[in-house]
Amino acid sequence: MANVKMGLVGAAYTHRSVAIDGQELVNLYPEVQDPSSKAVSALIGTPGLELYITVTSGTGPCRGMYVTGKGRWFGVWGTSVVEIAHGAAIEIGTIGTIIGRVGMVDNGNQLIVADGRNGYIYDLSTWSDAQTGQYHNAGTWVQIIAGEVTLNITGTADPVIVDSEFPGGPSVVFKDGFFVAQRPNTGQFAVSRSYDGNVWDASFYATAEGSPDNLVTILKTNNELWLFGSGTTEVWFTTGDATFPFQRINGAWFDVGTDAISSPASNNNILFWLGSNDVGHGSIWMASGYMPTRISTHAIEYQISLLPRIDDAIGWCYQEEGHQFYVLTFPSGDKTFVYDISTQMWHERSSYNIVPHAWRARYHALVDGVNYVGDDTDGKIYKMNLNLYTENGNPIRRVRTFPHTHAQRKRMFFREFEIDMEKGVGLQAN
Repeated sequence: MANVKMGLVGAAYTHRSVAIDGQELVNLYPEVQDPSSKAVSALIGTPGLELYITVTSGTGPCRGMYVTGKGRWFGVWGTSVVEIAHGAAIEIGTIGTIIGRVGMVDNGNQLIVADGRNGYIYDLSTWSDAQTGQYHNAGTWVQIIAGEVTLNITGTADPVIVDSEFPGGPSVVFKDGFFVAQRPNTGQFAVSRSYDGNVWDASFYATAEGSPDNLVTILKTNNELWLFGSGTTEVWFTTGDATFPFQRINGAWFDVGTDAISSPASNNNILFWLGSNDVGHGSIWMASGYMPTRISTHAIEYQISLLPRIDDAIGWCYQEEGHQFYVLTFPSGDKTFVYDISTQMWHERSSYNIVPHAWRARYHALVDGVNYVGDDTDGKIYKMNLNLYTENGNPIRRVRTFPHTHAQRKRMFFREFEIDMEKGVGLQAN
């Protein structure tokens, strides 16, 4: 009898009807090999998670991580904002909320933290002897409460008088000298004074004009502002006009937005997001240039449709060994789907604790060439490591369910099954 090659290497594709297709791919991803290799494709194990440090000054899961243009690393856990360096996390200030997404960005001299209610400024120019690992609160921590003037100063610097017109949204970016922030429950976004996040003029704002839907979030990519509404998206560029520095690009408008504020993410000027518009939601989109493309399969969209809630989806990107991944986690649905740009295939990631759960990795920071992630339950920070086969000591459960093997409804008999794989050799690391 002739040998029959099984479809070991392939994408996750669990259809509504498993009689059509029931492929699972969990904690494995396909990789295309050189044509001269023994096999043209293989399944590679997802990275293990090695504990780096545990942040103790805050409680609950990671709410966001950010690396400045000069390489300083910040994160938020609970109400605590910390700077991470030399294997330590030092609290630099606190914010007024304990859960939800936090936006962070810097202009070289100031770090702005937006928690969906208020804004906070940290003066980056007054840090202490960080290179020796000796951190203390040398900066100024200023709270900007939308509609009020309130200062919450820590550290040694003098108080700063703040213009209080910060719009209050959790989405904030920096572009061409200006901080840009969304105004919640409107189609508006506001712009700070040039290189000064302390000053927000009440008249220095604009409205996403293509549709009357609310502005959900803002992302900067390819040095352009992408304004995601609940049903549409439009792109703005810098004009340098003194009256208002930004303007919409003609023709850069399309009728798919997002209702998941934390789902948009970008990598190498390619954007990804969980889409929505007035005719439906639950599909996943990618845009390179001004042409959005649906990248979710019918099977992935079916899996998303089973989840109790999708507007809390969290998206982020990372790159490893030539693979560019978009990670999309649904906390309420306890699911994580990952898209690999290099193969255009989907797989799932899962953390195992008696039963499978969504992948524990929450938000990402690339520091000194190393991929770090936060934890979805507490203050742990992990290094991602392809040569590690556990998640902080817990086993990684890898699953591959083959596509159906059939011969036009005729019976098939198999006397043996052979699988070619690289095995461990009994060492602790294996």
